[in-house]
Amino acid sequence: MKGEKRRNYDSSRFKEAYMKVIKDNWSVYKASKEYGIPWSTLRRHIATHGGESFDLPKLGRPFTLGSDLECKFVSYIIKMQELGFGLSVTDIKAKCYALAVQAGKDHQFNDAKRKAGPYWWWSFKERYGLSLRTPEKLAACRAVTANRQNIDDFYKKLLDVVIELIFCKSLKGFITATKPV
Repeated sequence: MKGEKRRNYDSSRFKEAYMKVIKDNWSVYKASKEYGIPWSTLRRHIATHGGESFDLPKLGRPFTLGSDLECKFVSYIIKMQELGFGLSVTDIKAKCYALAVQAGKDHQFNDAKRKAGPYWWWSFKERYGLSLRTPEKLAACRAVTANRQNIDDFYKKLLDVVIELIFCKSLKGFITATKPV
């Protein structure tokens, strides 16, 4: 059975077959043939759960951080991206390692490199639909000094310059491109 995969059906088809047996009094064999689920699996779940609704357990090793901590981590990554501090893959893997150590989670990460591995990154981005974008270049000193007072001061000065340039009769203008075209 080396080349055979486990659970070649999705959970929605399994739930439909399960409900047909429980509520519509279908035979286990008929439901398994109709929905393409092994009859022994369907019979075992009906015997153990006794007609109660349930979710199929995840196959394989459990997630390192757990679903609640991973959701918070995803929201942190998205928030940082929205603030203009896009995290690289290396940053995300290092922060995940630090988070797992801080939370006291049992992990299989590389202790020598102090970061999560490539397989973790691949499965993490697949689970949450993340994609890698090249972060915008932002100087570290600008990132540190980006607070409400400095930003308000910048826009106040910018407004003064814009008003001056609107009413100026010369051909002054803004340079919007930082690289020559």
